[in-house]
Amino acid sequence: MILAGLVAACNSGTREIPGRLAPDPECLVMPGAAEVAGEPLVVALAGEVDPRNALDPTTFTEQIVFDQLYETLINVDCTGRTYAGLAERWESNDAGGHWIFHLRPNVRFADGTPLTGAAVLRSWRMNEREVGDVARLLPLAVGTGATIRAVNDSTLEIVPARPNPRLPQLLSAPRFRVMKPGPKRGAGWRTGTREFHAGTTGIVVISGTGQALELRVSDVEDERDLVDGDADVVLLREAGAVSYAGSLGEGELIPLRWDRTYVLISPGGGGGREPHVPSADADDRLLAAVRGDVRRPGPASAFWLRGPDCGIMDSTAHPDPRSARIVFRERDGVAHDLAARLVALAGRADGTDSGTGAVAFLATFQEFLSTEGLGSAGFERSLRDGTDLGYIIDLPSTVVERCGSVVRFAGRVPWFFGRKSARVFPLAMSRRYMFVRGAGVPVSRDATGGLRFLTRELR
Repeated sequence: MILAGLVAACNSGTREIPGRLAPDPECLVMPGAAEVAGEPLVVALAGEVDPRNALDPTTFTEQIVFDQLYETLINVDCTGRTYAGLAERWESNDAGGHWIFHLRPNVRFADGTPLTGAAVLRSWRMNEREVGDVARLLPLAVGTGATIRAVNDSTLEIVPARPNPRLPQLLSAPRFRVMKPGPKRGAGWRTGTREFHAGTTGIVVISGTGQALELRVSDVEDERDLVDGDADVVLLREAGAVSYAGSLGEGELIPLRWDRTYVLISPGGGGGREPHVPSADADDRLLAAVRGDVRRPGPASAFWLRGPDCGIMDSTAHPDPRSARIVFRERDGVAHDLAARLVALAGRADGTDSGTGAVAFLATFQEFLSTEGLGSAGFERSLRDGTDLGYIIDLPSTVVERCGSVVRFAGRVPWFFGRKSARVFPLAMSRRYMFVRGAGVPVSRDATGGLRFLTRELR
């Protein structure tokens, strides 16, 4: 009855928000050309993908892969504007206190079952069991007491606890992907609204009525191996591989956004969570050693500092590092180089020229410092437990909704917002390059630096 009253009160001022069907042309990385019937677009990139991270990608590679496999109701392009996802249009009252989302017609999951409003709610409930209450994911959006219901098969209604005109942007977050449990529950892959096949060779193929998209994810030591393959598009980060691709005299190298910020975080706290801005000379010494296109951190969005603002209270986790290691994901050349250079600079620090804030901090442990690259599972486990002195991680430079990102970050690093405050040092921003051979399809940048390959099936 309460919901009925809210609906009646809000409908009188409801206005439809025109749903754009495609991202802004400004966001196209390349315009694309005619598709080749029967031939997939092959995209190669380095890294690993854990299908269990579909709701919370931990790397750029996972972000790229999951963005092609699973859909949300709304998409947000590089300008911050919304365009249609699984919802073709939506409407709200002027204050954003009542929302209606209309689903695209004739959409089915890859197993053939239809997409309905009830199916969206079932998906979100499934997501809740894995990552917590949906309202907690958006503490400043829907809030405690929000109402979400399926009006009918094609319509979803959301009444936030308090008005929020930015709700559509927030529903583009990965944790609002619409999925079902996969046919092989132990394998980790879910069923989405796009058909795909995950092979044992690390190749993911998305198929449909138009051109297919084939994603080749390889855990290679040298990205030049990807350039030497036959992929139509190769995503590169290492400077050597970028130079090598440019020397071939074929294809085109396209720089992407400065989309990732590398930071050093440490549970060896006692200090505040305000970033320490490196001095100019220390930046030069640190960044010159990195095998990648990097620059000094700009004015950071620093969403990881907003815990108290987003309802994240002091954590009871207070780890005591058992080693003086600086760890990073193996195969991440940028993180490897940053770790090695930090330890080298800290070892030379004599107290009068300690360089960056990170170097000054590490210099107090200089006799015991070491570096080590860990596999994805081992790195995430150590990061969660806080058993090492420092962690070099790359975080998105831009986020659509800061508090949602804070919640996810707190789940990944539960000790960060503890009473024994962690230390964080922004080190570098990085960007990748896209090496394109011949004709391609449109590729669009989204609000967080991700890419969407707009084959006919994915438009």
